[in-house]
Amino acid sequence: MKNENTQIKRGNFYTPLNWVDECIKELDKNLGLNWKDEYIVWDNSAGEFNLTKNHKFKYLYSSTINQEDIDYAIKNNINPGSIKFQFDFLNDDIFGENTKVPMKLQEALRSKKVLFFINPPYVSGNTMGTTKDKLNKKGISKTEIQLIMKENKMGRASSNYYTQFLYRIFSLNKNGNITIACLTPSLYKTGTSFEKFRELFYTRFKFDYSFLFNCKYFDVKSSLWAIDFTIWKPGIEKSDELMSIVKDIKDNEIISIGKKIIYNLDHHEKRELSEEEKPYFKKLYQQYNNDAIIYSLFNKSSQQSSLRQIDYKDKKWDIINEFFWMSREDMMKLAIKYDFKEMIDDITNTNKERFVYEKLKSVNLSIEIGRAHV
Repeated sequence: MKNENTQIKRGNFYTPLNWVDECIKELDKNLGLNWKDEYIVWDNSAGEFNLTKNHKFKYLYSSTINQEDIDYAIKNNINPGSIKFQFDFLNDDIFGENTKVPMKLQEALRSKKVLFFINPPYVSGNTMGTTKDKLNKKGISKTEIQLIMKENKMGRASSNYYTQFLYRIFSLNKNGNITIACLTPSLYKTGTSFEKFRELFYTRFKFDYSFLFNCKYFDVKSSLWAIDFTIWKPGIEKSDELMSIVKDIKDNEIISIGKKIIYNLDHHEKRELSEEEKPYFKKLYQQYNNDAIIYSLFNKSSQQSSLRQIDYKDKKWDIINEFFWMSREDMMKLAIKYDFKEMIDDITNTNKERFVYEKLKSVNLSIEIGRAHV
């Protein structure tokens, strides 16, 4: 079992096997049932080999930065017959005499059908949050690929491991022979500071398919963002709107519960909206405003608080948290259940519901935000 703090610091979240099976099922649909025989598959951030260990591939290469992971896979006979090697994808040379990459894989990258099937680290050197968070992650995403991306003015994408992985794969796809199936956050598709990255990446890769699911299934200490499984095929992507299927688990089965448009505003200043488009974008903007209420409540940078009997200028003050989202009735039930006398007194002496609780009764939330709120 790996140290949890080290795992989180590196951004390593190992893929649950049921979600791996779901990815494989969608790859069967979108690449054809014979893709495991037709593609040379490279998992370049193999970690504990969860993406591949329960499936058979005719040509499988697995690499990871940690030699201990390779030793473990060999000892436990994971993916027998595959080629496993220690390799730092963001720093080591892929081609040349001194590379660790097998020669046949080097040759395949130049001309054969290659699929990068990956769940790269998600950590960012620019993670917003507490000072402690920032200090813990300071310098962690500095790599050779980051330096190249900064030289090419890739913006915030330079500071994310997963976009560094995608950038290097992009650089390999000069001949249009590479496909990507990746599990990542979806920020690289939407964030304004990733526009330069998209502008470049979309010249060699075309969106094919995506599904979203809650990150809580990755055993992370959050449930407020989505994991985005996306298939990128060789080609050119011109759309700012990409449709994703939203999935969840019910009765131990993965089911589709809706659709979500993942969009950016890369070209919003380059053209006028038509009269037909205006209602649609107005609706999207209103949805963003509504969802932002929940995001602001649970973001780790939120500074909301309530204080009881604070001394200020010779008087006692109670500071009420108007951002609290639960009703007085629900809080009273909890206070009675846990015999919390101070809370019972506060609720008894306050006959007004909090502003955000009242506000949430009148707004429509998106599927993901609504489920997180509930």
